[in-house]
Amino acid sequence: TARVQVERYPDGTLVALVIVVEAPPAPKAPERVTLSGKIQARLGDNLWMIQNIRVRVDDRTAIKGTLAVGFFADVEGIREGPDQVYAERITVRQVCEATASFEGVIESIDAATRTWVIGGTSVLVNAATQITGDPAVGAVAQVDVCQIEGTLVATRIFIVSPTPTFTLTPTLTATATLTPTPVPTSGSNLPPTPTSGTPVPTLESLPTPTPIPTGETNLVPTPTPTPGSLPIPTATESSAPAPTTEALPTRVP
Repeated sequence: TARVQVERYPDGTLVALVIVVEAPPAPKAPERVTLSGKIQARLGDNLWMIQNIRVRVDDRTAIKGTLAVGFFADVEGIREGPDQVYAERITVRQVCEATASFEGVIESIDAATRTWVIGGTSVLVNAATQITGDPAVGAVAQVDVCQIEGTLVATRIFIVSPTPTFTLTPTLTATATLTPTPVPTSGSNLPPTPTSGTPVPTLESLPTPTPIPTGETNLVPTPTPTPGSLPIPTATESSAPAPTTEALPTRVP
């Protein structure tokens, strides 16, 4: 800038009498700031929300530890605006109020908020979480968590391999059923019934011998009975008087 002393002539011309050039004001020194707080969110590749302040990082920022949501960070940098700081140095701290371990089924995985529900418990998964295995909804996981200001931050997740299951198929086996063969009684004429077991011999009825009369009696012979039908033999006489018969010994055929 410059300060000028002028004189005006009757015709309206301005003539500079004195000109003083002033040096520009010295640039304002950058405001250095420090802040500490919880890493609340990742807003972009190089922008984080820490203690409600936007913190910008680049390849010149010295970071000790792993920047991850849920951890604490100490930031040293330069203020770029009312609510933004350029970080020159960041130290990440993991301050656990309590630790715990449990196992459960993965019920849901929210990639946007990096929140998992395991066994009914909501846990935060960040860049520092060590994950072993292939996580998927329905898989069983063993989890180690660190409680930070009431938030459960997963420090380790181990996916348990599912146990194979086998299905048994019943096999039908044919079983032979033996049917007992009835044993016939004397006088019956039953055909033998084939069975799958040992055959039982069938008894046949023997005919009763016909008494042979003596003398001159004219008798009509009685037909020989067939097995299964045993009629009582009847003698037919002629007009001659009935002779006296004498029983003969029974013959065995």
